[in-house]
Amino acid sequence: MKRKNFFLFLGIILFSAVLRFYRLDEVPPALFSDEVDLGYQAYSFLKTGRDYFGNFLPIHFHSFADYRTPLYLYSAVPTIAIFELNEWGVRLPAAIYGVLGIIFFFFLIKQISKKTSLALFGAFLLSITPWHIHYSRSGFEVTAMLFFLNLSLWLFFKELAGKKGFFLSAVFFALTFYTYAPVKLFLPLLFLSLVIFLKKEIFKTDKKKLLFSGMIFLVFLLPMIKDSFLGKANFRLSYINIFTQPTIAGQVNQWRQEDARKKNLVGIGVIPPKISFVFHNKPIFWFFAFLQNYLEAFSPSFLFIRGDPNLRHSLPGLGLLLPVFLPFLLLGFLQSFSEDKNNYFWLIFLLFSPVAAALTIDGANHATRLSLMILPLVYYTAFGLTATINYLKRQKFCYFFDFLILMLFLMNFAYYLHFYYYHYSFASERFWHFGLKEGINKALKSDGENEYNQIIFSGSYERPLIFFLFWSKQDPKVFEIRDVKDFNVPWFQGKQYGKYYFGEITEKYLEKLIEERKRNDYKKILFLVSRNDFQTDLEKNVPKPFKLIDKINLPSGEPILYLLRTKFFLEQ
Repeated sequence: MKRKNFFLFLGIILFSAVLRFYRLDEVPPALFSDEVDLGYQAYSFLKTGRDYFGNFLPIHFHSFADYRTPLYLYSAVPTIAIFELNEWGVRLPAAIYGVLGIIFFFFLIKQISKKTSLALFGAFLLSITPWHIHYSRSGFEVTAMLFFLNLSLWLFFKELAGKKGFFLSAVFFALTFYTYAPVKLFLPLLFLSLVIFLKKEIFKTDKKKLLFSGMIFLVFLLPMIKDSFLGKANFRLSYINIFTQPTIAGQVNQWRQEDARKKNLVGIGVIPPKISFVFHNKPIFWFFAFLQNYLEAFSPSFLFIRGDPNLRHSLPGLGLLLPVFLPFLLLGFLQSFSEDKNNYFWLIFLLFSPVAAALTIDGANHATRLSLMILPLVYYTAFGLTATINYLKRQKFCYFFDFLILMLFLMNFAYYLHFYYYHYSFASERFWHFGLKEGINKALKSDGENEYNQIIFSGSYERPLIFFLFWSKQDPKVFEIRDVKDFNVPWFQGKQYGKYYFGEITEKYLEKLIEERKRNDYKKILFLVSRNDFQTDLEKNVPKPFKLIDKINLPSGEPILYLLRTKFFLEQ
């Protein structure tokens, strides 16, 4: 690499690091439930070598609601060890993987295209892509997946050119399966395509080395295969895929009955005409559900304007890619096929990247599950931008147009950064479960002398148990999941752990406290509740059995949680 290009590359990497590390603990505004779960799992493994359900060296970590892929979790163990249970400990691996992914995206493009300028543009555009920045700053597995994918593919094409076997790429391809669920479908499709399109180059490799590479791949992948097919690793997929929608049978039956009415076949037990079974059946329904999801993933509205409706996944009204990318993306896509046959690799990559997401119920606009699309979309944008710059070099006033393009990128990116750092916390505060950290810490501080007989955390805002374990830093050597009991009575539905209760406070709870007051049966109870938990607006009226200690406000200033306690005997 030339000296000038090296310094440009270094500048891009440093710039991308600033974008991913700056105020990482503040924006996004809080750790949401999956992040605190991930952090406590890493903390449990750090202390015990097990997940918090007691599984030793798990391939998939057993959480309260799901089974989590392991690689990001294991990556968080050293950062949790250094920073403890906080935002830096949980999010730092995502930021590191984000920067590393940009580095190897550069190497991948350069290895395939042999064009340093194209690779530099690709790395730069990936560094400023809102979609990539967003997932580099929160505890999702996305950037780990993209890093291992870039590294694996770079090694594959590098080793393909050298014809010395695929030892390293086999290892990292296998490890990629441990990052995030969608690659379990995406990578086999990509592998098959690579074998078909590059079979001559692949089979020029020494057969023994090729066989040994395959064996290495299987050895590293076998634990994942075993856990996926014999364990419960696909538990979440079992209820989010399009094949298990509970409304399908009813919809198909309704269509068949409408066909029967058209034929004047009415009455109980009437069999619809045979043609109904051809046009109205589950496979047809599944096909159109998949097709709709798949095509919507490429929607300009989703990519450039509205983004993901879940504000944990993208900013509202800004899309996942900068709008200035659009003309260069289209140009790059159209022109790439006429210039370089290797661009068919990126076409295959792009076409397969939404498949896994499209098989899920809300996969049409789920930015996390569609994150595989980031790499080919950025590549084609880089290709179009490179082609435009090269064309302008041969024209008059080229410096003016170069300046114009630069200003468009700067203004678009500056607007994104302003919205991200100044407005996003207000827009997304509830999506990130802001307030539970502050509320739990205040509750625990109020109980500093073990003053209370019971501490009750309401689940009307978000399930609080995992937040309690995380922010109270419960020692995994002492905490055992079997100590968490179901606690379901007429006045409370939830879980109990010692004197701590987590769940739903029913309308009968207030009646219970009033009855206890009549019997002079006063208990010291501390509550962390939402605004309307006691069938009243706590902002306007605190019921007589309680005393307001404190309240927690969202970044926008709206109250979200209230710290209450029962009035003690001496206060009556």
